[in-house]
Amino acid sequence: MRDISQEIKITRSKRLKKVLDDTGMQRKEFADKIKVKPSYLSVLAPKKLDGFDLKRLATVTPDIAGRVSRKFPSYSVEWLLGKVDYRNEEERSKAEEAHQKYEGDRLALGLGAISDVCGYKMTATVVHELKEVLPNGTKHYVPDTAIILSRDGKSVTVPRDELKALQQEVMHFVDFRLSQMLNRNN
Repeated sequence: MRDISQEIKITRSKRLKKVLDDTGMQRKEFADKIKVKPSYLSVLAPKKLDGFDLKRLATVTPDIAGRVSRKFPSYSVEWLLGKVDYRNEEERSKAEEAHQKYEGDRLALGLGAISDVCGYKMTATVVHELKEVLPNGTKHYVPDTAIILSRDGKSVTVPRDELKALQQEVMHFVDFRLSQMLNRNN
């Protein structure tokens, strides 16, 4: 079994190799760009790790990671050092947005099921919210999702922030009640 430091070295090496592969540069050109000798690049990011003597594997240091990140800004120092899973802030932001949308969809589905049991109908709709008024008076709108809640011939459009607040209240209440049930039986 390899120790953690060996795993970190391998992760860093693989990530440096990924940058090298993504750029499509020759190894000498890449080495020149980050100001290291090609022979040093060979032990930082070998062409193949399989069969490579891992005792010879050099560690991608913060200095090397900084050089790479300055020349190739779409790769962060933190990612190159194996500290984060996303290559850059944009990638992290996109993943976070996707996760929030997924969680929001799950909560909306649950809230929809509860509403249905209570006799309400929930329908998603696109609304256009005013984002800004330009100096020339032009209004700039952005599309957003809202929920139309209806029952007994009455309906109301529920803004996203109000829906999120309701979802949070329901989530906390369900968590509270489930915790009570679990604790009651233990």
